[in-house]
Amino acid sequence: MKRFWILVLAFTFFGAVQASDEVSGKVVKVVDGNTFHLEIEEDEYLVVKLCGVDAPEIAQAYGEDALAFASQALLNKKVTVTITSRDRLGNYLGVVRIGKKKILNELLLEEGLGWRMEQCSDYPDWDQIMETSKIQGKGLWSQESPTPPWEYRRNATMLGSKGS
Repeated sequence: MKRFWILVLAFTFFGAVQASDEVSGKVVKVVDGNTFHLEIEEDEYLVVKLCGVDAPEIAQAYGEDALAFASQALLNKKVTVTITSRDRLGNYLGVVRIGKKKILNELLLEEGLGWRMEQCSDYPDWDQIMETSKIQGKGLWSQESPTPPWEYRRNATMLGSKGS
């Protein structure tokens, strides 16, 4: 495990993968509905977050559902990721293809297990996919007023700092 984190840090600082690169590998761990670990070569890993989609946090309503869905779709499978950028923590952001036609980013939106984010503007259809799942009341859209994960994280941070 220590070696894993050393490799992750090495990729973070040395930038072995750049935006618009396409990488393939096996998903070895799914962290949540929009984050996973990708083994690109033996003992070489990337932490990947979905570009343009934010899934509920595990503790939120539908967070476990998003995790289960992503795990079923990804775990121990070969995927191809088009890297679009990196986040402020150094994680790679990307569009994830499973096989030739399925795109995980779209599948989560179709199932009502994620919010469309401004990133990945090359995919304008994703806005319509989310709107359709809202109209159909799928997943988190079956709730009257679901809390977006970025608001949930901000509120959790504010509550945590007051208790310190």
